[in-house]
Amino acid sequence: MDLWIRSQEKERLIKPTDLYIEETIDYVNKCSEFDIYALNYANNDIRIGTYQTKERALEVLEEIQNILVGTIIIKSNALFSPSERKRLRERFNIDKLPIIKQPSYEIEPLQNFIVYKMPED
Repeated sequence: MDLWIRSQEKERLIKPTDLYIEETIDYVNKCSEFDIYALNYANNDIRIGTYQTKERALEVLEEIQNILVGTIIIKSNALFSPSERKRLRERFNIDKLPIIKQPSYEIEPLQNFIVYKMPED
């Protein structure tokens, strides 16, 4: 399963190897923004979203993680016994399949790909 992410500005479609949050401080206006960056295979840092609070940026990363975890569990249903699936759910600390239950983000299946569209702030 490959995860692709559409940038907040809708101008980029990226297959990240890593995601991270970085704070940008505006000393003149005395405020901060929190950018989410994706690292691609060439190790380029690409800003894919900007949020007013660190909490919102962390929520977005959580949504992306839930998509990946949900995908792993959905795919595992055919491969693992019920007891093994229970162990996986406990390991990832989830009660349900987040890919199905959380409507706050858009996903589009493209054969073996998932495209996550970065939400607005």
